[in-house]
Amino acid sequence: MSADGNTITYTFTVTNTGETDLTGVTVTDAKLSPTTVTITPSTLAAGATGTGTATYTITTAEKTAGKVTNTATATGTTPNGGTVTDDSGTDVDNDDPTIIPVYKCPTGVKCLTAKVTRVK
Repeated sequence: MSADGNTITYTFTVTNTGETDLTGVTVTDAKLSPTTVTITPSTLAAGATGTGTATYTITTAEKTAGKVTNTATATGTTPNGGTVTDDSGTDVDNDDPTIIPVYKCPTGVKCLTAKVTRVK
């Protein structure tokens, strides 16, 4: 999330877990404009990974609700012209929506955000 709490930069990581190459790999996310995110590289061999990024502007309703809930869909084309898709998830093995907590700052107050990671 940005320092001002108004945008989220999503990084989409797409991994081809199948046994054949995929071409034209993209991610579609209805919250974004444009809704299609370019994945680099867009051709993924079996086991390969590509990434793409996009920035989303948090709505007032989401700030009031205290969270942004989102799901994106990765799509690719097989060598025989078939289409494969998978919804994003919080882990490789699920399609649970990603939920990012957000906080509404009081009017006239500059809010700062920080991510704290515990180091053992």
